[in-house]
Order: sequence, then C-alpha cells, then structure tokens
Amino acid sequence: MKKIRIIAALAALVILAGTAGCRKNDKTDADELLKTIPSSASFVAVANISEILEEAGCKVDDGKVSDTEQLRAAISKMQKDKERRLLTLFLDGESGVEPSVSAFFAETSGIYNAGILADPGKFKSLVEKETGKSFADDNGCEVAGNIAVKGNRYWMHLNSSSIDAATVNGFAGLGEKQSFLSNPYGKNLREVEDAVEGWGNIQALMALGDLDFQSRALAQVGLQTIFKDAENIRFNISFDKNEMKAEAGILDSKGRHAKLLYPVSKVDVATVKEIGGNAEVLIAMAIPNKFVSGLIKATSGQNASMLGIYAKLFSCVDGTAAFAATNTPDPSLKGVITTTGENTTELSDMLSRTGLSVVKDGKQLRVTKGAVTGSLDVAASAERFKDAAAGVIIDGSLTGKNPAERDVKDISVALAPYDGSLRLVVKAHAKSDNDRIILSLIK
Repeated sequence: MKKIRIIAALAALVILAGTAGCRKNDKTDADELLKTIPSSASFVAVANISEILEEAGCKVDDGKVSDTEQLRAAISKMQKDKERRLLTLFLDGESGVEPSVSAFFAETSGIYNAGILADPGKFKSLVEKETGKSFADDNGCEVAGNIAVKGNRYWMHLNSSSIDAATVNGFAGLGEKQSFLSNPYGKNLREVEDAVEGWGNIQALMALGDLDFQSRALAQVGLQTIFKDAENIRFNISFDKNEMKAEAGILDSKGRHAKLLYPVSKVDVATVKEIGGNAEVLIAMAIPNKFVSGLIKATSGQNASMLGIYAKLFSCVDGTAAFAATNTPDPSLKGVITTTGENTTELSDMLSRTGLSVVKDGKQLRVTKGAVTGSLDVAASAERFKDAAAGVIIDGSLTGKNPAERDVKDISVALAPYDGSLRLVVKAHAKSDNDRIILSLIK
C-alpha cells in the first residue's frame, strides 16, 4: 500500500507547478529543466502539467487556467496540513509558475522539484504570504525555507525544511555533458507523452527508500536471479478520467528491457474464478514448475538463501495459485494452489502451521481460514488477471483511515510478460465513471 501512496503523492506533487501561464513549447521547457539535473541523479521524472490539470477538471486555454473548483475542493480535504498548504500555494492563479512541465529528481543531497517561473516576483510574494518565510539573498540565490529562486527557475527540497544555495548554484551551472541530458535515457524525457514519465537506478532507489539492509539485499538477489543485467527502471503515469494507470519496466545497463532468465506463464483465469464469492483483496500468480526449479538451482550455492528456502517449499507448485482475503473484522482467506500432484506434504504442513485449513483435491491444494467477504466480486475481478503473470486487486475502502470517505473503487497491481521481460502495471479506479481519479487520489 505504501507504493500506492507514493504514486498518489507523486500525482499530487506534480500539480504543485501551479496555474499561471502556459508556454507553447513544452519540449523546450523540458530541455531547460533536464539541463539543471545532474547526470548522476538516481531518479528523474518529468510531468506534463497541462495534461494533468485538464485531467483534474481544469481548463487550459492559451496560457490561462480556469475551472479549478474541483481540484481546490479535493486539496482542501487532504489530511496533511503541510501538503495541503503547498498545493494551495502553487494552485493560485497568480502564482507566477509556468504550468508547462515540472521535474522531480533525486541525487546525493536529497529529492527536489524544479520548475520554470513566468513571473518570479509573483511567485516569491505568494511563497512569503503562504509560508510566513521571507526570501533572502544567499550566494546568488534567493532562498526562503526549502525553496530557492534563481532567474526564472525555482527548486524545492522536498525532504527537507531548508535548501542549500551552493547546491542550487551547482544545478543551475551544469553544462550539458554534466546534466541528465547526457544520460542515455535523458533524450526519452525531452518529450513527455503521458502525464508523467521517468527513470531511476534500482540500487540507488532502494537506498532512498526505508527498506532495511536485509530486505534490500533480498530484493537485489531476487532481481539478479530473475533478470539478466537488471540495473534501471523506466516508468510512466497516465490518467483517463476515472482511471489512473502507471507502468514500470526493468532496463539493463544498455537501456534495453532486461531479459528474464526463467520462463514465466500467465494466470489461468478459470482457476481464480473457482474461489468464488466476494473479497476485499484478490491475489493470483502463475508459477510454472520450470520457474521454481530454476530458482532452486540458481540459489543452491548461496548458503541458505531465503529465496532458495522459499523456492524449495514451493517445489511442488506448477500452475496458478490464487487467494481471496478479507482484512476486517478478522483476517480470513480462501484460495487454491495448483501443483504437480506430488510431494505436497512439506508445503501443506507449512501452510497448516500458519493457521490455514489445507485440503488436497487432485492436483490442487485448497486453503481456507474464516469467512471471506467484501465488495470485490471474485469471478468478475478474475478477468483482470488475463495476460498477467501475477497480480493483486485491492478494494478501495482499504486505502484510507475512513472507508466511507474514500472515492477510490479499487487498486490493482500486476506483473505482465513484455518483450522477453516483465512490466509492472498499476491501476486505480474512481468509484463512479463520472468521477476523476486524480481528484480521488489527492483527497
């Protein structure tokens, strides 16, 4: 769920770029921003502000933005005061910010948002009014809290209450060969076709996150075991009124899709439908026995590798495993695991020790615990696993503290075979076909 919140937060932060005036050449603006991002950046995302504003119900016409009422209403419902004030600040129609493109990037000193100003004076006045902080000259930059202005650019240090003027001067003074434009993937971010497009280094992103060392090590081993030369990720986010779609793929060191080292198959939808009933969470994955055997062989010399231990437990699995679950009021589960029909005792015993009832039915292990209920129709939802190697669908009521106030119908995450690799596909839907998902995610 934390990854879903990160995506929602990114969508919200993207709108920070405001609604002042609009340039005609977004590619030029993207180039200007990419030139101020170091080539060593571990994460870069460029957002198409005009498109995002339109998907939020605003009108963008000849440099003017109107009909912002729905967006403002959604922002007013945000629970975190800091985020709400920042969005309100940048959404003011006289903010002085260009709503063409905005960039987010991470490097050794932190995570930043950078944008272009149509009117630096208006921008600084509004920042001072909303934050209570005054701009002061610092080494050639004008700084107020975690925001710096230099010429017609601004930088915001997103994970700090301050910003270093010397660091900003370094960004502003980069030559093209020292900027992200020299990164092989940089040219792909010059023209943003979706709402957001980006790139990141896998190892650096893991270090930026809050994963402990053991979790990072396990994830790294898993990637190296499953993919050939997995080094970076590329991603994009798009909005289509009531649907948000985010896609991410693994890239090798040459910028190509990292090849899978083991065969994968697709979820058998009919097997998922066998569970029946309703649930709050639905999980399915295709686990061909050749894949499990390959993992066991690859990890056999890694001295009790956790990945190897789990792989051996599932050595009898061969096909689709699917589970429907309820989180409230008590955790309950119902599912089916397709096996070879042989040597299932060790897996059955392990599942039984977790409190599950396990019954062998031909080549399937059927597991149950408690009564599973919810608003997700299992049979109908199963169709969404078509063409996926694995996936999960979550009832939208589980995404917030107050389910009654959530406007998200459901969120799904899937891994799908693509060009000899795998891509991650995340989707979120608004409760009503007439609702805008970007507003639902902000609230």
